[in-house]
Amino acid sequence: MNAHGAVRIAAPIFLVASAFYFIYFMYARGSFSSGAPAPFLQNVAVDQLTRAFSHTSNGGVRNASLYNEVLVLCWILTHPGNHDTKAKAVKETWSQRCNKAVFMSSKEDSSLGTVDLKMSGEGRDKLWEKSRKAWYYLYEHFADDYDWFMKADDDCFVIVENLRYLCSRYNPNEGYYFGRVFKPFGGYMSGGAGYVVSRGALKKLGPKLKEDGLCGHGVWQVEDAKFGVCLKEVGVPIGNSLDNGRDRFHPFVPEQHIIPGIIPQKFWYRDYNLHKAVEGPDCCSDLSISFHYISPNLMRELYFYVYRLHPYGSAKADDNLPPPLFTRSPAGSAIAAMKDRSARTAGNKSTPLTGSNEVATEEQRKPKHVLDGDKKHG
Repeated sequence: MNAHGAVRIAAPIFLVASAFYFIYFMYARGSFSSGAPAPFLQNVAVDQLTRAFSHTSNGGVRNASLYNEVLVLCWILTHPGNHDTKAKAVKETWSQRCNKAVFMSSKEDSSLGTVDLKMSGEGRDKLWEKSRKAWYYLYEHFADDYDWFMKADDDCFVIVENLRYLCSRYNPNEGYYFGRVFKPFGGYMSGGAGYVVSRGALKKLGPKLKEDGLCGHGVWQVEDAKFGVCLKEVGVPIGNSLDNGRDRFHPFVPEQHIIPGIIPQKFWYRDYNLHKAVEGPDCCSDLSISFHYISPNLMRELYFYVYRLHPYGSAKADDNLPPPLFTRSPAGSAIAAMKDRSARTAGNKSTPLTGSNEVATEEQRKPKHVLDGDKKHG
């Protein structure tokens, strides 16, 4: 038999053997039987990442019982220039874990399902008006359907399960407001780190958000401060979300909180914090909720680290945590599941705040690496 004939015989045998080996390998990895994406799907193009991130490790999106007990609507503040980059990364990652996610913008986009807020333009002088319209939209359409309402920018990364756990300690029908507390204006939550309000708080605030209301149309560049002022006017106190002295909401990327010395000593952030800004491993709660200034690439990295990566043999983080205090009845209404009411309210009393009413501009708020273009995370 000549060489050409040998090749004609060997080639089909090789292809069949390769196919059987591939099938065996995939079953051995558990990719077919577990429903997880095959290894070759984990390096797909960006526009296919939604499929790659649908991994069901640890029970997937709905693994926690709180998913159906603490209903969280997340709304993401974005604009047309970010629809295909930052907002897309949010849609493909953490927003899937909210009970509902709403992207608020000034232009309709079917790929995101945006709500067009009918803005006359974009810019810092439009931020309060845009936020006011977004909150009023939620008040009109969803106030009775969800327990908690989380506001996040399109460069904010949120660990929704940790948010639910925090919220599960409080009655959503009462007025609550949680986030990273800044001191000016008597206290408000950092917009970049994201903040969350209860259904009770939204219902108190909603009527005041009309055009001619207490918190109606106006030009405020610092929308988060204005929102805090408005909540104070309707009697919603500043909430304490600290976890044994450690913050859960973070206004910068993880490295700037975890690695000492990156944030300059003379920086507005250190003066703004109600609680002392801590750097290093003890900066942040083990149940941290958010980080800010997250690029689209880093957004996907963090999602992988949080939901896919874990050391072999590690214990579940929530084994020794107190149980939720509020669950939902079969009829869907929130019910108290605790015996000592004071245990729930003790950490949410209004705290007297001191500090200047001067607020840093958005550019002044940004760390140097953000102003320089955050070349590291792209």
